[in-house]
Amino acid sequence: MSREISYDEYYSGISPKDVLKEMKESSFPGLYKKSASCIVYLEKERKIKIVPYLYNGSEYGLNEVTNDIKIIDLEENDSIQVTYEIEKILNKKYN
Repeated sequence: MSREISYDEYYSGISPKDVLKEMKESSFPGLYKKSASCIVYLEKERKIKIVPYLYNGSEYGLNEVTNDIKIIDLEENDSIQVTYEIEKILNKKYN
């Protein structure tokens, strides 16, 4: 579950406990165990790089899933295709 937050909400000091409560989770490690995440980078030459991450326990934290990194050329693809690729990564089951 994710949602967009406003600038004011981000800087209002909302507590991590409130975030967890809203997401119906008891802890961040529990949330990480159940979900995938990614970072989207804007690279040189109008390319987008999507890097998925997977939780590998409290000792290791989040680690890159290097074999699933996607690079998308914005000259050849539109924002719909980029969104589709992000969605595929976030919905992939790794465990």
